[in-house]
Amino acid sequence: MINLSSFIAFHARRTPERCALKYRGEDISYASLDARIRKVAGWLASRGIGPGDVVAVLMKNSAAFLELVFATSHIGAVFLPINFRLSAGEVGYIVGNSGARILIADEELAASAAGNAPVVLLDETAQSSATRLAPDMAAAPMHPVQPRDLMRLMYTSGTTDRPKGVMLTYENIFWKSADQTLALGLNADTRLLVVGPLYHVGASTCRESRCSGTAACFPSIAISRPSRRSARSKPRS
Repeated sequence: MINLSSFIAFHARRTPERCALKYRGEDISYASLDARIRKVAGWLASRGIGPGDVVAVLMKNSAAFLELVFATSHIGAVFLPINFRLSAGEVGYIVGNSGARILIADEELAASAAGNAPVVLLDETAQSSATRLAPDMAAAPMHPVQPRDLMRLMYTSGTTDRPKGVMLTYENIFWKSADQTLALGLNADTRLLVVGPLYHVGASTCRESRCSGTAACFPSIAISRPSRRSARSKPRS
């Protein structure tokens, strides 16, 4: 079984200049994304993060978010995306319950970044690339993983009780991605627009099924409702 960063590395070798990600007007190639992932993985390792450790993020959609997804897998750690709409108390509970070793948050969400893990804040510049946290960091080696190894934690909404961590293995993600790729007909020409929050399983599962296509990532999007007049059918002439 191979980890998530292996897929990016494969396409970086095969089609290095092909666009992997579009974010705030920047086209990020597979070669560039691969290099970023390895460098961010090195930064995580320098913070003492290793195989099996939980990396929690409290972030809106960004290039840095995706770099952290793949970098966490690269070193065999476990990725934990947290709903950025939760209160500080709710975030603190999830951080503590999961045993997260680090919490990485957007600067604008600092007031909600609670819990007993060290907090690292990303300003708007770092949201474009997490490599700006440590620009001179050496790349980290890839850690091999097994099918039953834990890849991601996703916490439930906690409607009736405290949120519970759902444990997703590499095997879970592999077969889900294979199913989506076949069912949706995803291929190298696919262009995926990601406007849903990446902390949610709906958007997060799509990003892992992109094959060698391109993803366009938006921090947020405003959708205006159609006016009543425009929603009505046109009058007969």
